[in-house]
Amino acid sequence: MRKGKSFDTASPKITGVSIATFEQDWLNWQRNWKDSKREQVRQYISQVETITQGISALSSDRANFLRISASMSFSSRIPTQTQFVSRAVALESQAIALTPPPMLKDFHEELTAFVSLYKKWLQIALDAFKQENNTLIDQSNAMIPEVAGRENRLWSQLLDVKLDWGLK
Repeated sequence: MRKGKSFDTASPKITGVSIATFEQDWLNWQRNWKDSKREQVRQYISQVETITQGISALSSDRANFLRISASMSFSSRIPTQTQFVSRAVALESQAIALTPPPMLKDFHEELTAFVSLYKKWLQIALDAFKQENNTLIDQSNAMIPEVAGRENRLWSQLLDVKLDWGLK
């Protein structure tokens, strides 16, 4: 490079490997790299993704139900709303039962706090329908920004963990 050649030109002469080959070999090595901590993180994140997929499916089902149930009476909404809460309770139990690797304890606290808040939000909405109580509906609706904010933060943190540990 002292002779005025670019890194791309000089590197193959010095190392015997082209930049493109080096980059591809590096990516392959990183994908195939085995590390016990990384494997713990991979297993944990796999379980977390099952929970987050469950939350996404529940949110989608709830949004669809709310669109089609707008003209239904409160009492006719209770069975479906009860199912939503039951699903959230199951997701919360799954989250609490997970044992995070030591380096993801803070992330795990965020996960369990979010899932618990999500369940509480759905429970308040169910209670509002059971009691036909507009105050509870207002309380549930007032929680939406916090639920959405925590959900977005959790997704962002999940992506960060996956990036930091070289996971797909």
